[in-house]
Amino acid sequence: MSDLRLPRYEQLRDALRARVTSGEWPPGSMLPSETDLAREYKVALGTMRQALSRAVEDGLLERVHGKGTFVRSELQDALMFRFFRFRDSDAEGKVTIPRSVIHELREIPLEQEAADHLNLKKGARGIFILRTRVLADMPALLEKIWLPYQAFKRLLTNGKDHFGDLLYPTYHKQCNVVITHARENIGFGTLSHADARLLKKSAGSPVAVIRRTAFSLIGDPVEYRISQGDALSFHYNVEIK
Repeated sequence: MSDLRLPRYEQLRDALRARVTSGEWPPGSMLPSETDLAREYKVALGTMRQALSRAVEDGLLERVHGKGTFVRSELQDALMFRFFRFRDSDAEGKVTIPRSVIHELREIPLEQEAADHLNLKKGARGIFILRTRVLADMPALLEKIWLPYQAFKRLLTNGKDHFGDLLYPTYHKQCNVVITHARENIGFGTLSHADARLLKKSAGSPVAVIRRTAFSLIGDPVEYRISQGDALSFHYNVEIK
């Protein structure tokens, strides 16, 4: 129920969000036109445009020029491999979906770094996943993942055998959490002894380190992930206009 004290466009934004989160408009679907929505809600076209603009700013919707307004599509965690070249990559950088090996899946109290990225307090209940992603029978990436407990507790109940090779479809299927966008920070470091064993490399080997905070359909931070991969395989391409 929208707060009637809010401006009308804010109430409309909440109404649009409710239709998305209820599944009426699934990820990737196109909304009715602005004119049709304004007519449906009996508001001025300008008010509806304000509501849609706010929903776009929230990351809930996206506008595609010449086509319309869409619910933001589900992000694929396979995108992490755009930064690395491995033996299974083709000339265009496309890769086979890597096999996922879950080494740890457990409940933990969140430490400060993960808690900050998930907008939670230090010590809050969380879930920790440690996995490697394997290509050609060799570990290519090591990933440490932190999740808020309440939204993802079903992962613990179902256990490691119910994970797919891609996590975001697993989150959606098991926990009804849709990841739509993420922020990443890229740096470099060296492997600890424990991490080197999992990546089958020597301790102290250079690695690219990608820190990702992923957000749900309603804009909440719901995953913090640190991925490490061989620095010699790392590449970064950007087009500047």
